[in-house]
Amino acid sequence: MDKKEVGKEVLSDTIFEMIRNVGAKGIGELIKEAGLSSGKELAAELALETAPELVPIIGNAVRSYRMNHRFSRIETFIQELEKKINELYTYNENLSGDNKEKFNELLLFALDSVGEYTQKEKIEYLVNGLETIIQAEDISFDIGYLYINTLNRLSLLDIAVVKLYNNPHAYFSAEATNVEFRNYRDVLSAFKIEYYQYEAIRDNLYTIRLLERKNETNTKKDLKNIEENLERLDKNISNLYSYLETVIKGRTKNPKLKKYDRGKVKIETDDKYVISKFGRDFFQYFIRENK
Repeated sequence: MDKKEVGKEVLSDTIFEMIRNVGAKGIGELIKEAGLSSGKELAAELALETAPELVPIIGNAVRSYRMNHRFSRIETFIQELEKKINELYTYNENLSGDNKEKFNELLLFALDSVGEYTQKEKIEYLVNGLETIIQAEDISFDIGYLYINTLNRLSLLDIAVVKLYNNPHAYFSAEATNVEFRNYRDVLSAFKIEYYQYEAIRDNLYTIRLLERKNETNTKKDLKNIEENLERLDKNISNLYSYLETVIKGRTKNPKLKKYDRGKVKIETDDKYVISKFGRDFFQYFIRENK
């Protein structure tokens, strides 16, 4: 096993032990010092992303912003870990060799991800997910990666709509008074958006399978509608038969066909969104409470 693999195995041991010993604030200072000491390497890396024609001072400002952004997000990540450190430390101590290796791979992926988060409020959900993963009897890297990568793609607005759909009866439930979003109007108000934008969010959540469509057919109304149209059709055929019989037998010089009674069979199907199995699992993985 090379040094890189050894480093992966002890990543959780190192982070959790340091949080217990020096706290999130102490680790934050260490991160900043490490970042400043490797500034040349980081600058060289970021220079590849910077167009040659940019004035150096602009490039430096961009690099500085990106570095500070990453430090800020990692500090928040460590702070969220600190809130659960006793539980996480115990879970980590009990991990088997194979589970620990897979958890550390996912912890490394989480660290890489969190530095890119635009909305740092999402970090709390990420730590919830790691706590869920570390408690599993048999940790699956693929499933953990799927859930973390899904969280990475979502905004706080997306998560709000998932919360809403996870509790579709909140509006009518007396026990749901503490639910954050009881209906779509709460979401519109909280995020200052229009309904068409809310619809776009639902469409996006459907695309990534957190929501699904459920076709609900009102059977009684549909059957009644079909029955009425069959009766109307029978009446029209009877009128047509009487008209043809009159014409053939010549009973009347100018026979008149009774007006055709037009009808329309209408199936009343409501195509609506509901939370999917994947969406419910995602909610339990990261969000847990609808508050």
